[in-house]
Amino acid sequence: MQGNMKKDAVIVFNNGTYLLGTAFGAEVQEVSGELCFNTAMTGYQEILTDPSYAKQVIVFSFPHIGNVGCNVEDDESSAESIVKPTAQAAIFREYPTNPSNFRAEESLEIFMKRKGILSICNLDTRQIIQDIRLGNISRCIISRNVNDIENLLKKVDEVPSTKELNLAKDGSCQKGYKYCESTNTINKKVAVIDYGTKENILRIIQNAGMEVHVFPWNSTFEEIASINPDGILLSNGPGDPTSTLPQTKETLLEILKNKIPLFGICLGHQLLALTLDCKVEKLEQGHRGTNHPVFNYDSKKVEITTQNHGFAILEANIPSFVEITHRSLFDGIIEGIALKSGEKVVLDGAEFISGYAKSVQYHPESSGGPHDSLYLFEDFFEIVKSEVAL
Repeated sequence: MQGNMKKDAVIVFNNGTYLLGTAFGAEVQEVSGELCFNTAMTGYQEILTDPSYAKQVIVFSFPHIGNVGCNVEDDESSAESIVKPTAQAAIFREYPTNPSNFRAEESLEIFMKRKGILSICNLDTRQIIQDIRLGNISRCIISRNVNDIENLLKKVDEVPSTKELNLAKDGSCQKGYKYCESTNTINKKVAVIDYGTKENILRIIQNAGMEVHVFPWNSTFEEIASINPDGILLSNGPGDPTSTLPQTKETLLEILKNKIPLFGICLGHQLLALTLDCKVEKLEQGHRGTNHPVFNYDSKKVEITTQNHGFAILEANIPSFVEITHRSLFDGIIEGIALKSGEKVVLDGAEFISGYAKSVQYHPESSGGPHDSLYLFEDFFEIVKSEVAL
């Protein structure tokens, strides 16, 4: 059936090539973005709604997407009904099949129409991914106007990369809010700095019985400290961390100096690293999928992880007070760091003794993906329970 579908859309690439395919999803005429590919076989709804994919077009390597449909619970960008960004568009090998799952509430196509995500299918995704891996293509435009290919090819060079873009301001809430009250006698508060947080991060803190307060990406230390947090989580989010850092570094330095337990995920991990005088680089392809092996230096075990990032910490010039805790078994990049406890730290002229601060490049909250790394939340929560609030 796939080969007989009408090819009513075109995708043009920044190397001057194009492919014809079939459009579905949002009724928009044209979208553009940076290309990336995801190797996950499941969790497409969570992937498409992850705010970290802002300004990006996702190519799914798995050919059968849409089988289990979509539902309200699996949306990762719905926190407090705040409008958060999603992927710009998606590229599928085949048109989605009808959903067949007891949790399905609507089809993928209806879901994508509602979310405003355009897709193109009925083309060779294997070739597209190979071209991305070889560095032949990096940006694209998807259009329903197949008669405008010449003009689209002229425009595609103007599509920006995510490098040097501060997209956290778009992924973040614009006003702080309380996500939930504490549900038991723990009576602890966790402040989440929202750079584009996934919903499941907030759910996990809630399920641990803690009070969750969410703050915008550029909140001051004084604003966060006003709730007397027992711990602070730096969330995931989109864009280049070096462009987000200038309006966040002072806050992070104050958190470190005041020894409030700190845990960072993805963009939060990169911002912590930059604050600790590490360096960050943009990867050629990034890591995106639910099947990435990571080595844990403490446990000497391998975790299968969910990942979605285009930047990573450089190996060179890591300060002596920073410890590498996790490493990718795919390409060896640093996947986790920790501030050595009790060390003398000098940053931007300030000297202090370090407290608990850890972060990982991948997504321990999964959603979708394996749960191998949920222990990182448990470790953080144990520290939060044992610490005295501000």
